[in-house]
Amino acid sequence: MTQPNNSTGLLQGKSGLIIGGTSGMGLATAHQIVAWGGRVIPASSNPQKVEAALKELGQAENFPALTVDAKDRQSLEECVTKAVQALGQLDFVCYFAGMLRSGPVEKLDEALLDEAFALNAKGALWTGQAAFPHMKERGGAIIIIGSMSSHFGWGGTPSYSITKHATLGVAVNLANEWGQYGIRVIPVSPGVIITDLNRDILTKNKPRTDSFITRTPLDRLGETNEVGSVVAFLCSDAASYMSGAPVFVDGGMSVRGAYPLKFD
Repeated sequence: MTQPNNSTGLLQGKSGLIIGGTSGMGLATAHQIVAWGGRVIPASSNPQKVEAALKELGQAENFPALTVDAKDRQSLEECVTKAVQALGQLDFVCYFAGMLRSGPVEKLDEALLDEAFALNAKGALWTGQAAFPHMKERGGAIIIIGSMSSHFGWGGTPSYSITKHATLGVAVNLANEWGQYGIRVIPVSPGVIITDLNRDILTKNKPRTDSFITRTPLDRLGETNEVGSVVAFLCSDAASYMSGAPVFVDGGMSVRGAYPLKFD
């Protein structure tokens, strides 16, 4: 992972929680937040990963290792409450939790769709609701990680695409209602980002990976820190007039369409 930019105290005095913050884009965001002077607690369902992330961030002695089941409303509420107790305030919450399963839409079953809704969309909503009482009087930022498939059809991953559309709906509705309290809610839509979870798949399935690159004007896939730096920025006061509208971190993929231009 590329080292975070530590040239500014952009998040000095800010404290927050990242659900799904122990790997990939979530952990990259945590690194950038710390580099910019913020305090952050990374939470996930795996206690070993939580402890490892806290050590990696240099925060193991400062904050508890919080585990959370992002499909369970009560678990999310308890995680937010414990984070506020440990931090003393809540300026931002980032929701990175999610799941992706492949398969044709004609074989999508109800159990898989329900699980995806619980994690991708409902979990984002319950996290926002849990954060709301702590932000209502002071304002804050809620960053919800969507996807390119929040906006477009994405063949072969129907449970993911359908529920990521719903995730975008959660963010837009929270932004619309809570802006009056100074709470900014921003959906972020990454493009194809290389993570530890998909690195082998991207390497082995070269034709598909090449097709992603072909559809990306920057002619490459993204890195986790490139999403992390954007999310960290959105948590700061420098993004104080940004809310509701999706932020694409996709190398331009969303504007290219199906037929990229190639010039010799």
